[in-house]
Amino acid sequence: MTKVFFSNMDIEFVIRCLMACMCGFLVGLERTRHQKQAGIRTYIIVAIGATLFTIVSKYGFLDVVGPDMRVDVSRVACNIVTGVGFLGAGTIFMRGDRIQGLATSAGIWVMAAIGMAIGCGMYVIAAAATVLVFITQSMFFGRSFGSFVPKIPGHLNITMSDDVKSYDKLEKLLDSQGIEIHTSSIRKTKESQLSYSFGIRMPQNTNIPEVVEKITLIKGVRTIEF
Repeated sequence: MTKVFFSNMDIEFVIRCLMACMCGFLVGLERTRHQKQAGIRTYIIVAIGATLFTIVSKYGFLDVVGPDMRVDVSRVACNIVTGVGFLGAGTIFMRGDRIQGLATSAGIWVMAAIGMAIGCGMYVIAAAATVLVFITQSMFFGRSFGSFVPKIPGHLNITMSDDVKSYDKLEKLLDSQGIEIHTSSIRKTKESQLSYSFGIRMPQNTNIPEVVEKITLIKGVRTIEF
């Protein structure tokens, strides 16, 4: 008997992986735009991996299943959730007294669920979840809906004391003004102070003198160059 290596079901499986790739790309693109640790590649890989695991768990053992043998496909799903949980935990870290990376970790976790839904052939709910996650992460990034406001690139150089609380206040101030930090570098001066060089994106209508004035009120700030 001739074995069929490529069937209509294989085409269906490829379509599911392609859809998982598209969903992962969409959500990962938003995360990359905000310079997050996990971006397009991570989200695509997680989505495709979860889809593939689900397909294999559902259809990979049909040739051995019979009256005397049953396969519990839910075991694979449980292990995907656990495994992705460990992966997402790697994006969570502490900066001063603040925890960062929770949203990124949650995004990876839900991306695995979307991939599993696609693997099961539940296209509508997978697409709907992808759109909802994309909108949620885009619109609620930071404290406002400023993610959709056109922004222009700029640079900000600040010298300040080595104080975590002062840096946190600076971050909160920039965030409240809709200013995003997308690159940063730091060096220590001879006076044991820290010199920060930020690449930023700010709203077109940013009142720079007002922002500079607010930054000077932060304890420990020595020099500012916008």
